[in-house]
Amino acid sequence: MSLLWRDVGRFLMVVFVLIVLWIVGYGAGFRFNLTPSVPVGLYQLHKLEKPLKHGDIVWFCPTDTPLFRKVRDEWGDIPHGDCPGGYMHMFKPVAALPGDNVEVSRQGVFVNGQKLPNSQPMDKTGKGHQLNPVFGRF
Repeated sequence: MSLLWRDVGRFLMVVFVLIVLWIVGYGAGFRFNLTPSVPVGLYQLHKLEKPLKHGDIVWFCPTDTPLFRKVRDEWGDIPHGDCPGGYMHMFKPVAALPGDNVEVSRQGVFVNGQKLPNSQPMDKTGKGHQLNPVFGRF
């Protein structure tokens, strides 16, 4: 057997092992995040067994609405995935809960009077599409 075929065989074995690890990890609830929504890294999903609290990280499917369809289909800012409506799951930190006072202004998002870090509304998406932030108290 030539050196090249041994290298190809080793490469294919590594690829096979990585695919098996990914499948087993996915089945065990592990997800890898590469987006800026939450810190990059490996996360393990758990059933919600206690009330959510500020700062918890949630993994969810976006609601299938005309706005989300536009952002996915026309703008390409949300990848296709296996959620209902064909969206990719999202990771987000919990910023506000029922009963909290939320204010959105040009200065940022405030929850119960405390400004959230890096929360100034953007006028454009990362791909340059125009956004229309909604300001007010909620």
